[in-house]
Amino acid sequence: AQNGGPSMKSNGNPRASTSQSNAASNTRVGRESSGEEFTTTTLWILLAGVALCAFGLMGGDAEVDVTPSSPATFTAFLEGGVAQVHTLEEYNEILRYHKEDTGLPVVVDFYSRGCGPCRMIAPIVKQLAKEMAGRAVFVEVDVNRNYYASRAAGVRAMPTFQFHSGGKLRASFSGADSRRLKAISADLAAEAARA
Repeated sequence: AQNGGPSMKSNGNPRASTSQSNAASNTRVGRESSGEEFTTTTLWILLAGVALCAFGLMGGDAEVDVTPSSPATFTAFLEGGVAQVHTLEEYNEILRYHKEDTGLPVVVDFYSRGCGPCRMIAPIVKQLAKEMAGRAVFVEVDVNRNYYASRAAGVRAMPTFQFHSGGKLRASFSGADSRRLKAISADLAAEAARA
C-alpha cells in the first residue's frame, strides 16, 4: 500500500477490499432507498392530512356539511370560498344544486396552472368570492384535470369565465378582465337577491 499498489487487507487479497467497498456501497444504497420510501410515505400521509383538513374532517373550528345532499364543494360559497370541481358529474350537479336549491348565480373559472393570465386573476377571483359570500357561488375547473367539464362547456381559451343563473348560461368571456368579472358577478347576485 505504501508503494501505491492495491491495499492488501483481508488475507492479502486485493479483491477483498473491493468486495468490502461494494458491500458498504450496497448498504448505503439500501439506506438511501429506505429514506426515499420514508419520504414518499411521509408525503402521502401529509397529503392525506391536508385533504382531510381542507374538507373539514380533521381539526379546525369550521364545520362543513359533507352529507351527500350538500357536499363541501357545494357549501364553500357560504364561507366565501372557491370550490374546485373535479368531474363533469360534479360540475353538472353543482349547477343543478344552485338552480334548484339556492337560486344563487354560479361563476365558473376555467383555468390552467400553466396559464399566466389565470395565475394573475386567481387572487381577484378568491377576493371576489369572499366579498360575495352567500350571494354568489364561485367554482374553479382545471381544464387539464377536468377535461370533460371544460369540453362540455365549450372552453377553448384560458381563463374563461362562465356565469350561470337559474340553470342557464347568462354570460361568458375569456381573458383576465377583472372589471368585467366583478360587474357580471355583482349584476347576477343583485338579480338573484331580487328574485
